[in-house]
Amino acid sequence: MNCEHIRAKLVAYAEGRLSVDQREWVEAHVKECASCQTALARIDVVAAALVQLDTPPVPGGLTAGIMARARQREEPASAWTLRDWWREAAAPMRAASVAALVAGVAIGLAMGQTSYRETASYVDVAPTMERDPLDVYGVGLLGETEEASLPGVYFKLASPADR
Repeated sequence: MNCEHIRAKLVAYAEGRLSVDQREWVEAHVKECASCQTALARIDVVAAALVQLDTPPVPGGLTAGIMARARQREEPASAWTLRDWWREAAAPMRAASVAALVAGVAIGLAMGQTSYRETASYVDVAPTMERDPLDVYGVGLLGETEEASLPGVYFKLASPADR
């Protein structure tokens, strides 16, 4: 048996929290193992010392005092507003937030003007629409013609017209 598994259960054994099967398993091992007997004896000494200690009485009004302090600390949940943040923020934080806002608006306006200029120019897409999109696959990677290229052979084999 492994002593580490037993020693992990020795405190629960001393307190009587083990099931009957586990208790018998620990007892059988402790009878055979001297080091686990020593560990159990040390636990028993500590437990006996703790039992002999007197528990101090609970001061009167302890619960009432704790509850009163908790009520004093209880703050009503208020909704966060930007105005409240602005009032509590330090001056450098306010300046940085205004600078970030101005920079963001300026960049947004600049991007809007450049994208407007790009879309304002008319691009004729009719020639590209007239081309067959599969013409790109007519030439293979090594420059071979449509019949010898891998895509050309595939399209010939896959086309329903040849069947």
